[in-house]
Amino acid sequence: LKEQKTAAQKTIDDHRVAFEGELGPDGAYFPLKGQCYSKKIAQYTYELCPFGKAKQDQTNLGAWKEWRHVDGRADGGWHYANGQYCAGHGARELTVALKCGAEEALGHVDEPSICKYAVDFHTPAACAPSDAPSSPERPRGIF
Repeated sequence: LKEQKTAAQKTIDDHRVAFEGELGPDGAYFPLKGQCYSKKIAQYTYELCPFGKAKQDQTNLGAWKEWRHVDGRADGGWHYANGQYCAGHGARELTVALKCGAEEALGHVDEPSICKYAVDFHTPAACAPSDAPSSPERPRGIF
């Protein structure tokens, strides 16, 4: 019984490490996993699925790869890689800047260089207590 308990605890610890690493500090971004958000800009509809895939209409912009340093924060953004091939430029890529917002929504979308995209994603999960000094501190994460 002791060996089973030790093995079960190791499994729980391993999952917690993976969970916290991928889904942000204290699992703050857990509610976003499995969700998708879209926005129509001019003739294109952009779709972002946190920790999943991103696309522009039917064009694959990439799959979630890793956290990125954005706006001076280690947990300030995501990098999506290995999107649809772009002639002369390789695979499409997307950098997502996480911004504090009252609700989840895609913001500004840009193509700073050919087949390299950038988008702002607004979410309460990106808010620090100092972002809303006039309101009570919102609990962050699920742990």
